[in-house]
Amino acid sequence: MKGGANNMNDSTTESTIKEKEKVTFLYNMLQVNFYLSKGICPLEIGINSITKRTWVKFSWNGSTKAYEEWCTRKR
Repeated sequence: MKGGANNMNDSTTESTIKEKEKVTFLYNMLQVNFYLSKGICPLEIGINSITKRTWVKFSWNGSTKAYEEWCTRKR
């Protein structure tokens, strides 16, 4: 029984130890809508506790291409 418990703890430890993913927080809702139109799903949405502004969190790696397009788009 003790061996079984150790095996379960080992697998739990492996599944919870993950490299932290880089993220970006956007406050510009025009940029957020641009990302959404490119099919990028937000990781989280929240409100800044100090400024009370809404933010949307995206994966850094998943949004790099959209960011490049955002920066070079025609205005």
